[in-house]
Amino acid sequence: PCAYRDLAVEQAKSDVPGALVTAEQIENRMQKAFAYSEIAMIQAASGDTAGARGTIQRAKETAVGDGGGADSYALCRIAKAQAAMGDLTAAKAILEGVDSSDEGLCDIAREQAQSGDIVGAKATASQIGKGLWRAIAYSKVAGMQAKAGDLAGAQRTLNVAVQHALKVGNSSD
Repeated sequence: PCAYRDLAVEQAKSDVPGALVTAEQIENRMQKAFAYSEIAMIQAASGDTAGARGTIQRAKETAVGDGGGADSYALCRIAKAQAAMGDLTAAKAILEGVDSSDEGLCDIAREQAQSGDIVGAKATASQIGKGLWRAIAYSKVAGMQAKAGDLAGAQRTLNVAVQHALKVGNSSD
């Protein structure tokens, strides 16, 4: 937990400029990038797409730092923010070469399903390497299908999730 990160995220709900100032105070690169990505999602949800894009850029610059390796968790959070804005190409691009991109792809699949792109969400879920994250992604898609009233489709997708979950622990998944 990072108090400044949590404060910045809460602050963004009513005061984005102040939240950005608070986030700037965070010393840990990963926590700062995380805060920026969460602030960007809040901006996007409120309709401030231009502001969200600028904040995502700050998050990327922070995650990469001064020539050091980027933090994979921070990059997954940034990808999630980009997916929440509907910029799926950029979201997937930021995950290229990231060792632990499965969580980020899971978030992208959820965002796609939430926006109604069930086919795209399933395609993204199928790209996830680890069975656990794949199962989680398919279950999130199933939840969105059920929420939209497609109970038969949700059941089929949930069956796929269960099949992947059952494989966890039996292999490298």
